[in-house]
Amino acid sequence: MLILPLYFQRGRSMSVLETGLWLLPQGIGMLLIRPVLLKLLDRIGVRYVVWVALSLALIGMIPFGWINASTNMVIVSAALFVRGLGVGGVIMPLMTTIILGMEKELIPQANIGARIFQNVGGAFGSALVATVVAAYVSTHRVLGANIVAYQHAFWWSVAITIVMFIPAIFLPKQVEPKD
Repeated sequence: MLILPLYFQRGRSMSVLETGLWLLPQGIGMLLIRPVLLKLLDRIGVRYVVWVALSLALIGMIPFGWINASTNMVIVSAALFVRGLGVGGVIMPLMTTIILGMEKELIPQANIGARIFQNVGGAFGSALVATVVAAYVSTHRVLGANIVAYQHAFWWSVAITIVMFIPAIFLPKQVEPKD
């Protein structure tokens, strides 16, 4: 989420408004997946929904390792849409699992704890990819270094997403709500 706007602004020389408009497919994907998620959670369970969502996020993220300033924006938009489906499909099932598995009195504390973990993880990931971009740009002072720096950062994002499959293994298949 941090490097995509920077990629559009610095790598493709777009304005802030253009960047926001070109990021819309990702937001639309995140929005459209939500109603489907609730049905999938009941049918196949949390673990498999998160695996599917992580897989979609990977499929949407991998093209960014190769795109450059001349890549057709339709391809970029399609990748963003698929990535949006995946990203939107990870957070909601995790929060649902936490809430369904808790006693009513503990839900506020569980929600706060989950948000803290999300913020710490997001800050770590953002710092990592920002460091990758900054290190590459500072050591490679050639034309096109910005695009290549973002490509490296996207590959790091792919690696982080792959690592997310490990804790997803430990998610329950089905969660029974507590009364």
